[in-house]
Amino acid sequence: MRGAAEGKREFTRIAERRGVSQAIGEGLLAAEKTLFQLWYPVRDGTLIHEAFRQAVQPVQVKVNRWLQEAASYDMGPQEKTPLAKTVRT
Repeated sequence: MRGAAEGKREFTRIAERRGVSQAIGEGLLAAEKTLFQLWYPVRDGTLIHEAFRQAVQPVQVKVNRWLQEAASYDMGPQEKTPLAKTVRT
């Protein structure tokens, strides 16, 4: 499993591309930011794990939606566009 920093770097690389890739990357980065905003109170002891699990469900839905959108694009192995790189990331 990838660490949080590595995941953020991957999302940033995707967001730095053009077109649809940029939108997907920005959406993933926004979800990552929201996830950690929800996590900090758990870490600090001001939010219980059960409340965190419930609060994070919409974030999971968003991440899954972005990943499904990226995976739904049919790209050939020789295609070099930013979107093709995102689909193969």
